[in-house]
Amino acid sequence: MEQIIYFLLLAVFLGPVGSVSYGLEILSPLEVFIIITPLYILPIPLIFRIFEYGGHHRRLYRMKVFRRASDATGRRMEEILEYGDHIIELFKDNLGHLGLYFTVVLFTLLFGVFWASMFSYLLMIKRKRAIASMIIGVILGNIFWIIFASYSRSLIKPLEMALLALLIPVWIYGVKREYRVLKKIVKKLKIRSKT
Repeated sequence: MEQIIYFLLLAVFLGPVGSVSYGLEILSPLEVFIIITPLYILPIPLIFRIFEYGGHHRRLYRMKVFRRASDATGRRMEEILEYGDHIIELFKDNLGHLGLYFTVVLFTLLFGVFWASMFSYLLMIKRKRAIASMIIGVILGNIFWIIFASYSRSLIKPLEMALLALLIPVWIYGVKREYRVLKKIVKKLKIRSKT
């Protein structure tokens, strides 16, 4: 029982990357799939409710995100908005609505439920279709990680997978922090070169 609690804690905090290999040490692949799939599917509607309950309309969220992107890239807000709208139109024109939903599936597979929910919410994708796409993404992601962990069990130990799941966000945060430092240095160099 204690091992299953550890598995659930790993699943909640590290996602399938850090938990599936540990789960396969104590459970069968089918049991792991049955446990983690509802664990990741059930919060999806709740996440959308939280976004809607936040008191802001999705356009305000969208503007806030684009404003931060504008600040980070040093481009004008209108330019960033044009890029965002252009990306949506590219998906719709080239792939249609089905392509947009497929993108949500891939986004869920790669980044998880929370970020896929935010992506769908900000791009104003219909909620029911976005949720269906995310459910497909969760199922495919869980199948992928179970197959990966099953075949790599002899090469990568569960502790190493958990550390990998911890190191990826830390690495991304480190790159983000270094980017900010570099941006500040470049700004100072531009100011000095003008004077």
